[in-house]
Amino acid sequence: MQRFVLIALLVVALFAVVDAASTTPILKSTAVNSAASFPSLSHDKRLLRIETYEGEGEGDERAIAIPGLTKVKQWLTTNISRFKAWYGDRKQVKAWSKEKKTPEEVFMLLKLDENINKVLNNPKLTTWVRFMRAYNKKNENSVTLIGTLTKFYGNEPLAKMLEVSRRNPATWRLANKLQADQWVGWTGNGLSADVVYKMLKVGDGSVEKLLANLALIVWFHYSNRVNAHKPDRGMAVIKKLTASYDEMELAKAIEVATKDKTTEFISTRLQAGQFTGWLIEGRDPRTVFNRLKLDTKKWPSDPNVDVYRAYSVFYKAYKQ
Repeated sequence: MQRFVLIALLVVALFAVVDAASTTPILKSTAVNSAASFPSLSHDKRLLRIETYEGEGEGDERAIAIPGLTKVKQWLTTNISRFKAWYGDRKQVKAWSKEKKTPEEVFMLLKLDENINKVLNNPKLTTWVRFMRAYNKKNENSVTLIGTLTKFYGNEPLAKMLEVSRRNPATWRLANKLQADQWVGWTGNGLSADVVYKMLKVGDGSVEKLLANLALIVWFHYSNRVNAHKPDRGMAVIKKLTASYDEMELAKAIEVATKDKTTEFISTRLQAGQFTGWLIEGRDPRTVFNRLKLDTKKWPSDPNVDVYRAYSVFYKAYKQ
């Protein structure tokens, strides 16, 4: 089987070289879907990069071409390496299946349980996913990647890691899928926004560090998701936070965070929710200013005036 596939690759390469002799190609990068990456569903996909070539001028046919021996060598090296990895995994999966290994045992055998921050980039994760799929075909209780990651790392660390990985070009697709799976699991288990707030320990740290807390970002989006049908969901988030922090200290922390690009998105939305609540309660800017003056907490830069000015603008806009 292995020898046959290698011969087939060589034949395709030779045809590509002949085709290159009659076609002047322009390299064009495209993406195709592979079902070998996302773990939870058999149709989940990861984008793999390949090379295609497009002829110059109108009417030129698009054809796969590998111009020159260097390209042939690169093409063969890439595809043979992929085949060897697939074939090696296939043999290993069969061996583990014969030994009646469980997905948890293989997860530890591959040492995927040792570093949460590198697990999504670990090439051995693909091997594990292949074994998981083979295992699920023979067992009624299907195993999922998100379930296994949660078992080994826990909800809070995993939620934070996925949020970080969503910002990494190399892992964002998989991280997005896993985060969605995690939230589906939470809602399926009946976890309310309040329960997730406690589970992620959102209110356990200092107010100065709150807006940079990845747990807050995860909880904020999850809360908005489960309360999507509620028009006051923005104020509900603030109400929960003010149960853990003094509202004026929170207002200052939010104002400081609006000036930081990494926290601007969530802080502006939290501020809108807080200001809306004050407006509904009938607080005018002077009342808010007096409350701010009563707080003697020392900050690196005093945001009292900035909070007052921001609320004044908000107040006037809604009173007009």
